Amino acid sequence: MSQSIVYSEDREVQPQHCDVQNHLNNVVYVQWIQDIAIAAYRSKGYSREFDENNHIIWFVRRHEIDYLSPAFVGDVVRLTTWVEGGTLSTFFRRVEFVRVSDQKALCRSLTEWCYFDAKRNRPAKIPSEIKAVFLPEY
Repeated sequence: MSQSIVYSEDREVQPQHCDVQNHLNNVVYVQWIQDIAIAAYRSKGYSREFDENNHIIWFVRRHEIDYLSPAFVGDVVRLTTWVEGGTLSTFFRRVEFVRVSDQKALCRSLTEWCYFDAKRNRPAKIPSEIKAVFLPEY
């Protein structure tokens, strides 16, 4: 992992999260990838009001997801995320899913998040204050 801030949370797989094979549905993985990225950002004090007041939208430009092993109802899954790098207007955020009971890796993803100026309707430079929070080495 990089020197960036790591954020984790645990989630328990519920019946409504599963597909016809009784595995955690791939669509739920994608939703949880988005959820934990937002939670990590919010945990550092960046509220929805902050984003709205500054005309900020973060959107996904690209997901890469490796599904490694299935999760089942009742499994507690630890989601861990960190920012691995970026460009002027993007962050590359990693997420790992690990089953808590046996530490089995279930999924790994890399998502490119774009910092977007909603007022100008175009990507914008990520402010140095935000970069300093999530990528202290930069």
